[in-house]
Amino acid sequence: HSMDQHTNDAQLEEEEEEDFIDEEDIGEEVVFENDVPPPPDDDDINDNQQEANQQNDNSQQEEVEEEEDTMNDDKPYVDTSLKQYKVHTDAVYSVSINPKHPTMFATGGGDDLAYIWSTTSPTPLHKLTGHTDSITHIAFSPSDSHLLATASLDAQCKIWDTNAGTLLHSFDGPGESIECITWHSKGPVLFAGSGDGMGWMWNASTGKVMNVFAGHSDAVTKCRFTTDGKKVITVSNDCTLRLWDPKTAQTLHIIKDGGSVPFHNKPIISMACHHDVDSGVVITGSTDTRVSVVNINTGKVMSSLTGHTGSVECVSILTGIPCCVSGSLDKSINVWDINTRQIRSTMYHQDGVVKVHCSASMPHVVFSCSLDNTLSLWDARTGTEVKKFEGHTDHVLDFDVVDNTIVSVGEDNSIRVWNINI
Repeated sequence: HSMDQHTNDAQLEEEEEEDFIDEEDIGEEVVFENDVPPPPDDDDINDNQQEANQQNDNSQQEEVEEEEDTMNDDKPYVDTSLKQYKVHTDAVYSVSINPKHPTMFATGGGDDLAYIWSTTSPTPLHKLTGHTDSITHIAFSPSDSHLLATASLDAQCKIWDTNAGTLLHSFDGPGESIECITWHSKGPVLFAGSGDGMGWMWNASTGKVMNVFAGHSDAVTKCRFTTDGKKVITVSNDCTLRLWDPKTAQTLHIIKDGGSVPFHNKPIISMACHHDVDSGVVITGSTDTRVSVVNINTGKVMSSLTGHTGSVECVSILTGIPCCVSGSLDKSINVWDINTRQIRSTMYHQDGVVKVHCSASMPHVVFSCSLDNTLSLWDARTGTEVKKFEGHTDHVLDFDVVDNTIVSVGEDNSIRVWNINI
């Protein structure tokens, strides 16, 4: 009964602390949902109280499981989000906040639809139709805020005008599903990685193909332009990382296992680039449970970080301290010191970690979302959970953060908007 034990501990802690909550913070109070236990803690609990709560938990847990698919926002369960949108009729896979207009965001889902929203409106601004399979990635251009890209399992990328909600271009070169997309930071250029191992780069203004990148022998799982926009980095299920010249589509470096420092021997599924392009640091994560630190300027593996016991689904790099962050299906988030290669702190969700995100505006903070239906905000220096965001009734699949706002999406078909307010 240890899981229920933790739930009860947390509920009791909340009751004890209630007196210390400021009037204005009451809306932010977090109460743990019955089927989402918080991380373990060591407080003891009165046995009778535990038994009473235990029975209560069991009866409510059954209800939650039965009604999960049809749960409406007016059901009596905990939801600390500011706003909820339920328009998608299937899981929502991806969300992007417009960096130039942070009240605007876009979502894409398993219903083959994308929507453009404003946090000031209860209904979508635009419904984007035309994809014939799940939309798995959606992203606003950082340089041209009126451009939005969607990518789908139907092997197409589409570019939309965010103001009018109209389709500008459809790119259908790739032979298989689009696995990843990334915008150039300084112009209307979109790169996409495909399930067939190819990379594609388009001009999103003209709709023309700029280059095709051949070299990977399996799906391109993640792609990024370097911060200065002069190179493209891809990682793949073929267990390699490639650095490309976007102008010529030539490979500059191939990083693979077999050197003096081990690299990955299974599919690479996560990747993050250091904000300082001169450092050359790129972090990768794999289903082999390793986190690797590579230098793309030299093409060398700098270190191989072992400590996870499950697939490393997500990685990010902190701006305030020389550390990288990894999240795994083993339920843990590790903060690694890049220089000493040691784990600095470890945080835990109650189920697999889907995404971790480090924000330049909050240099010591890690955001995460999990298969345990929650999002969390952590202090990477100490490994403490600063805030938990509850309300989703199924796996949280993606989120985006701008300023004081988080928008999250998940398998409960819902979109939720949260205030960070810490």
